[in-house]
Amino acid sequence: MFSQFTESSIRSLQEAGRQAKGCGHSQVSDVHLLLAFAESTGNGMAHEILKNSGVTGEVVRERISRLLPFGEVTSERIEFDHSLINILGLALDKRKRIGQGHQVSTGHLMLASIDVAGGFYQILSHCVSDVQTMSRMTIEIISSPRAFALENEDQDESISPDIMSRLSGEVFAVLMLAEREVRSRGHNFISAEHLLLGVALQGIAIKEIDVAMLRNELDEIAAIGSGLAPRKAAFSPIAIEVLNKSALLAASADRNVRSEDVLNALQSLEYGTVRRILKKLRI
Repeated sequence: MFSQFTESSIRSLQEAGRQAKGCGHSQVSDVHLLLAFAESTGNGMAHEILKNSGVTGEVVRERISRLLPFGEVTSERIEFDHSLINILGLALDKRKRIGQGHQVSTGHLMLASIDVAGGFYQILSHCVSDVQTMSRMTIEIISSPRAFALENEDQDESISPDIMSRLSGEVFAVLMLAEREVRSRGHNFISAEHLLLGVALQGIAIKEIDVAMLRNELDEIAAIGSGLAPRKAAFSPIAIEVLNKSALLAASADRNVRSEDVLNALQSLEYGTVRRILKKLRI
């Protein structure tokens, strides 16, 4: 099951177990997950959202002590309690409906924890003025290209050499244009949305499109960053998926990958913001 979770989500759940032991509790619950999010800097978008909202590990720990008296663990192995198991199931369901549908992020875990309305929600409601506003903010971040960068800070996604060898010159131009947009907007990686913009700018597969409108759509889901993009921009899992589909389409026609294959692969996505943008722009 955990193959469907981001590295940040897995680290958060492991940290929640350590926090439960540290509190002397016999089971890992949603409150320990909140503490893991608040205290651990490597725990993805959930940590960033809590930090930006002023929620600290110290405050969460103090609130937990009011709900669950600290004790002493007598067992080496402690299990997830029923509420946390429910949260994992709900998060798996949410990742199919919110975001790019690839893996369960810490944002999905946060939304599921809020929906369950247990200790996580109770403590969070004491720490922020409006939990529902935080939920909406979380949904916006999950649905944006920023999500991958926040959840996979150490991950280096690249195109396989086999796929690279099958790309035509026009697709290399698409990738260069997409990376140029990444750098000019201060983003951290090349997403499916950047690929769509690259195809539009290249002008072979898509003609007579309002590129400014397409850029505005991208800016709505991913704020322009600092401009300090990494030296070599990585590809998001969805962008890799698009390029792999493009290669399959080209292979079925016994030729190299063209920009029209990239567009067809983008149009075949069943989830995410690319689908919404294509529909809105009638591409």
